[in-house]
Amino acid sequence: MLRDGGSLVFSMEHPLSEFTLRLADNYFDVEYVEFTWHGFGKPVVVPHFRRPLMEVFNSLSDAAFRLDKVVEPVPTLKFREQDPEDYERLRARPGFLCVRAVKDG
Repeated sequence: MLRDGGSLVFSMEHPLSEFTLRLADNYFDVEYVEFTWHGFGKPVVVPHFRRPLMEVFNSLSDAAFRLDKVVEPVPTLKFREQDPEDYERLRARPGFLCVRAVKDG
């Protein structure tokens, strides 16, 4: 439960990245997928739902949230030192989407 004026903050793999990297058949489908993340250290299986941007933003609107901020982060120079190949890919194509939405009263 969130009070009016409260913030919901979340991040997700960017739908564009999801679609192009995972070779999905249909961008507009909402489907359960698992991805093995090899970020730092031991690989981790990340279960989540692939969905188009309109599904993300319209679901927020339908639940009486208004978008406050949307960020498509770019990798840092420190990231480049640790993973030059992914750095080059992520500075040209979004990997994550970060959203802050506010509950309207």
